[in-house]
Amino acid sequence: MVQFTDDEKKRITEMVAQLQEQTGGVSDRKFAVKLGISNATLTYIKKDDTRSRVGDSTWLILAQAVNFTRNADDVWHFAETKVSKYLFTQFAAAQQFGATAMMADEPGIGKTFCMREYARTHAEVMCIDCSVSNTKASFIRAIAKAVGVTGKGRLQEVLDSAIYAVKLMDKPLFIFDEAGDLENGALLQLKKLYNALEGRCGLYLLGSDGFKSKIQRGVEYDKLGYTEIYSRFDCNFKKALSANLTEQAAEMKQMAFAVMKANGLSDTELQTAIAACFDPRRGRCDLRRTEREVLKARRKRNS
Repeated sequence: MVQFTDDEKKRITEMVAQLQEQTGGVSDRKFAVKLGISNATLTYIKKDDTRSRVGDSTWLILAQAVNFTRNADDVWHFAETKVSKYLFTQFAAAQQFGATAMMADEPGIGKTFCMREYARTHAEVMCIDCSVSNTKASFIRAIAKAVGVTGKGRLQEVLDSAIYAVKLMDKPLFIFDEAGDLENGALLQLKKLYNALEGRCGLYLLGSDGFKSKIQRGVEYDKLGYTEIYSRFDCNFKKALSANLTEQAAEMKQMAFAVMKANGLSDTELQTAIAACFDPRRGRCDLRRTEREVLKARRKRNS
């Protein structure tokens, strides 16, 4: 079991307080649910009464929730990009009005990171990784876990309990990442969620062009449930980047530059890193490669 020193626990506690402030100062009860701990445990932490009341496993949960790291070179800073600004606006609207939407855009532009950052800094936001929870059973149990209810029992009972819990929330939002990985049985659960939570919970699907093609083919060939899902999610796929490939390449280069600069690269390091993450064959940058280039530059600097 990972153990934390007293100094590390103090840093984690400070990061917990900062995160609660970033989420708009939500109530302790709601914030404890977001962290995955009990309200009593959060009270102990705030009162610095943790020595015998908060175990190592709970500190590990807290460390993960606030993205604590022991190595300064592993710290990753959020950067505003065209995609992050677009998605934050989309997520906020879906959450505020209980709206639904789908996004299908290029891979490697930071969609997942934006989702996690939005969820980290906003209350009542639940994220589901559909690449992991892609079957009907795993998808329903992931939804239950995200809202804090038991995943044990018959699937319909589990889903009903999760839906009831969501109805008790204030402006909840589900974000489903890698939605194109959902198997048909899991995909059909989105229809059930919409029908039960229409106007009361935002539902946002994230994917790439493969996700868009999958839904469109399902509609074209009249596969069970696809037309209904397409209709319920506005019959439209959002896109943050320009459709013009030349403009898109420039946008991705600007985003890579912003991410690297936010994470401490000097002007000289930036030039080298940008060149390394730019793929001339496809005429684009990949933000997944920017992280590797940042870490490479940090290691080189410290060697």
